Amino acid sequence: MSRADPPRRNRTSHDDAKLSTPTWPRPAAATSTRSSQLLHPDVVLRADKAAAPSRAPIFLRGADVVARGAAAASVRAAVTQLALVNGGIGLVMADEGRPSVVLAFAFVDGKISEIDVIADRERLRGLDLVIVD
Repeated sequence: MSRADPPRRNRTSHDDAKLSTPTWPRPAAATSTRSSQLLHPDVVLRADKAAAPSRAPIFLRGADVVARGAAAASVRAAVTQLALVNGGIGLVMADEGRPSVVLAFAFVDGKISEIDVIADRERLRGLDLVIVD
């Protein structure tokens, strides 16, 4: 490099980075096509009685049924954050900074095979939660 050449700076990914929000699938947009991409065909959803409007535990099986249930719960999406739940992937919904509902996921062949919906206060206190920024 000669003196006439301007010095080159090392460019980092920070220099070229564009801020963007990760695009997560929205439950309200769950279609049979999208559910087949995200959910294992035999996915199981278990929700404790505190998570259900009826105050009775819920058990759902099958991608289409679980996708419809997710669409019904999509009103909580605005207060949902990605999290590690006991070391696994999950979602946390918080009211005034305190977890109110947690979804813990299990996977088979890269698809969601189990969803545990936890809203019982005692069970929530027993979880190891780390919010992913």
